[in-house]
Amino acid sequence: MDNESFIIEQNFDTWNEFVASQSINKHCLLTLHVNIRSMLKNFDHLEYTILNCKKTVHLIVITEANINDNCKQLYQLENYNMYTELRNHRKGGGIILYIHNSLEFNRSNSCTYNFECITGEIKTLYNYKLGICAVYRPPEKSIPRFIDELTVLNRKYAHNNNLMIIGDMNIDLKKINMQRNQYLNKLSELGDIITKSCIDHIFMRSVGNCDVHTAVINIAPADHCITGCLIKDNTLFTPSPTANKTVTKLNHQKLKLELKNIDWSSTLEMKNPNDILNFIIDKFTLAYEKCKYSVKLNYDSKRKKCMWIDKKLIYMFGMQSRYNPALQVNRFKYI
Repeated sequence: MDNESFIIEQNFDTWNEFVASQSINKHCLLTLHVNIRSMLKNFDHLEYTILNCKKTVHLIVITEANINDNCKQLYQLENYNMYTELRNHRKGGGIILYIHNSLEFNRSNSCTYNFECITGEIKTLYNYKLGICAVYRPPEKSIPRFIDELTVLNRKYAHNNNLMIIGDMNIDLKKINMQRNQYLNKLSELGDIITKSCIDHIFMRSVGNCDVHTAVINIAPADHCITGCLIKDNTLFTPSPTANKTVTKLNHQKLKLELKNIDWSSTLEMKNPNDILNFIIDKFTLAYEKCKYSVKLNYDSKRKKCMWIDKKLIYMFGMQSRYNPALQVNRFKYI
């Protein structure tokens, strides 16, 4: 496979320019990554970028945070949950993951030796799931060992799952060499490389009907460009495969009449139990076939994704003001 065939990137001067170029709605997932070099020096720039973004940034990945656990509370972002993998005994490195509080995030334990990482799974309000692997590889760490360890780590995500590997890998994709090719070939086994900023990469494996848009942002808090990714799950917009589904229903009243009109007296003359059983099955099957009918489901209503909500249930909710006082007086009457 030609490595260059699966490297795609778009360049913008500012983060808001990238956001404005996309059609973003509540079904999208917007991600930002930046190697910030030092949270102490550049946190204000990051906070300004997030607060002035016209759309919600759901996932923020920070590499080379260069802080420790003792002071991480100073760098909280409003409406975000903070997850960290920091160095407490030496300077440099460190990863921070900000997850918007509208999302669920289940962090998984990951023990690595050649890079720092935070892994887990994000789940949106609309049940879109995305495996996350935020990475920082220190320049002095072995690249071949990093590649092998990263590949093994992410094999736990099945090929039918969405996966994003994002961060500072310290592998320059603009330099054509054996290690660079090995890195791309290994990741191609998991999916596709989407975008790059020399040494800061976003790898995205998207399954199903999803659009993925990525970008490199030139103006950034430090000397690394910002990388961004927008995921849009189109399954939330396209008609459901069952939109025109036809279901079979049964006319119970008609079935009762059919069964009532059957002459069952002939079973009294049957001596073999199997003959009696087959007779009953045949009569029931014939009656059922006469009484069933087909109905095409209408998904055009406002409750198209909640077919269990019917008129009876809506009526009961409307009557709750009557039920509640009576229930408070004698709750055992209604149990």
